[in-house]
Amino acid sequence: MKVDENTIRYLAGLAKLEFSGEETTRLAEEFQKIFDHFENISGAYSKMMDEKPEPAWESVLRKDEVKPFGSRQELFQNTKPMRDGFLIVPKVLEQEKK
Repeated sequence: MKVDENTIRYLAGLAKLEFSGEETTRLAEEFQKIFDHFENISGAYSKMMDEKPEPAWESVLRKDEVKPFGSRQELFQNTKPMRDGFLIVPKVLEQEKK
């Protein structure tokens, strides 16, 4: 992306900022250097992704396996009271104001 003084003036207008001619020139140069740096980083990253290096580590995560829980009573022993197999919780209803 090419950043010139017109671009800086346009952005300054959007942000309601005012810069002197010298400041506009300096900002245009600085922004251009920043964008050039990002392009270099992007190019290096693209090159790195094209090479697809093999990972130097092994997965330490266990396999995701479904295991049925033995006792429903044990599962809910630390919960609030239950009725007909469901947890009893306080009502959370909002009424519309008329």
